[in-house]
Amino acid sequence: MYSNKTNILQLVSLVKEHGIKDVVLCPGSRNAPITQTFSACGYFECHNVVDERSAGFYALGLALATQRPAAVCCTSGSAILNLAPAVSEAFYQRIPLLVITADRPQQWIGQMDGQTLPQPGAYGSLTKKWVQLTEHEDEESEWYNNRLINEALLALTHHGQGPVQINVPISEPFFDFSTETLRNERVICRTETTTMTLPNEIEKGWIKAEKIMIVAGQHPKDKRWNDALDLLANQGCVIIHEHLSNYRTSGYSMSNFDEVLSALNKKENNADMIPDLVVACGGHIVSKRLKQFLRKAEVDAHWHITPDGEVADLFQRVTRIIEGNETNILHALAQMPRHQKDFQNRWECKSKEIDARAKIYKTHLFCALTVVKESMKALPTNSILHIGNSNSVRITQLFPLPENTVVCCNRGMNGIEGSLSTAIGYAAASSSMNLVILGDLSFFYDMNVMRHASQINKLRILLINNGCGEIFHLLPGLKNASALDDFISARHDTCAEGWANDTGFKYISVSSMDMLHEALPLFFDQKTEGPMLLEAKTNSVDDETTYQDFFKTLII
Repeated sequence: MYSNKTNILQLVSLVKEHGIKDVVLCPGSRNAPITQTFSACGYFECHNVVDERSAGFYALGLALATQRPAAVCCTSGSAILNLAPAVSEAFYQRIPLLVITADRPQQWIGQMDGQTLPQPGAYGSLTKKWVQLTEHEDEESEWYNNRLINEALLALTHHGQGPVQINVPISEPFFDFSTETLRNERVICRTETTTMTLPNEIEKGWIKAEKIMIVAGQHPKDKRWNDALDLLANQGCVIIHEHLSNYRTSGYSMSNFDEVLSALNKKENNADMIPDLVVACGGHIVSKRLKQFLRKAEVDAHWHITPDGEVADLFQRVTRIIEGNETNILHALAQMPRHQKDFQNRWECKSKEIDARAKIYKTHLFCALTVVKESMKALPTNSILHIGNSNSVRITQLFPLPENTVVCCNRGMNGIEGSLSTAIGYAAASSSMNLVILGDLSFFYDMNVMRHASQINKLRILLINNGCGEIFHLLPGLKNASALDDFISARHDTCAEGWANDTGFKYISVSSMDMLHEALPLFFDQKTEGPMLLEAKTNSVDDETTYQDFFKTLII
């Protein structure tokens, strides 16, 4: 019988699935649930060594002799420090030693309770990785523990070998051994490739999948990247991409996937829209709706292609990390046989339905939605589009881009600070038209940088000023917060005109659609010397009930 502790059941199951057989077990009560579960499994070769200092080196010897990782498990407190000499030897001799340390609950560390000290990361720089599990047993915590354990076990042999610590907090009562079977846990594998030839397990998984979805995240403009995604689209894959991916195609495109997902009937299971295999590549994804869709979908396999091989599990479904050059791997996948396009056709049909439905809705409100729409229509080809975080990056996604537009956005951390500074730094080194679209909070937060932009001729800033952080008025539930206006959305009546004039910008203000249409030709006139700022003073969100409802449907 096994311990009833979920985190321990997850740990032992995954240690087994990753093929570690030798486990050295030290006496103790806090680690007794772990000891019982390892010893009851029948898969492991369990070794008993009383002295932790000897136990660590004993495990080291097992790893050396078998040429595979070995584990050592001890109780809490000073016991873990006695493993330090063996950990240091494993680090410098590059031996894959898994150190499992039982721990007291975090809230009792430093409270004069017995056998307690700060255990997570106790070996400092002498481990390749350490992780701290949680005791919470909700669905997200179990996913978190699964991911952490997989990460730690993969780190034992990634880019060289070495020791790894998994710290396991265990609360009383911990002598309940009533669980009859180990859990079936998701195993994350890692495949490394430096060539255009993919391993057999990748080829088999690709051929097996009938419904393949490629999620292309943020990526610099790159012809080979674009060509690879085009080839995969021609093979019948559904290519999910945002403007930030800089994937442009004149044929098949699924850039309006948010609207498609929004239109799916929640009462139906929509199984025909769920992929068998998801392949994620590139950087960040903005869409919250896509994240929610894939996190709930019963996907058979999810591969994440990444140059550094690190585990990123955005959709909580990753089963394989493919380490290597993203573009090369996509090209290699595109060479594999694909015939049926049923899955792609279903997504395209939904996409066309949404496009037709969207054309019916035509708002004449002077609001952020229409200002961005008209500005993107007027943007010259071969331009650089810089998008602020929050509303701007979401609204921009709703409208097509002019030909050869390169899209940039600070989506690494997604903060509003520095959006304007990054764009102006880029524009300073660029000969193209650079348009910056951002909201008022982002602009006023970062406006000092404009002092350094007076000589950048092809810099254009479109400031959408509705007097607050508009997106906060769209989030469900926040409308009931008494602090919404004053402190959360930071309502204001600030104008950019004075600052624009003082920093050498030509300033234009518009407050209606007619004024906007009149201003845009001048705003994008490439013969104009010096930078320009167009401030669109749009309606207060309180007056835009129709717009809010439409906007929520599309992107919230």
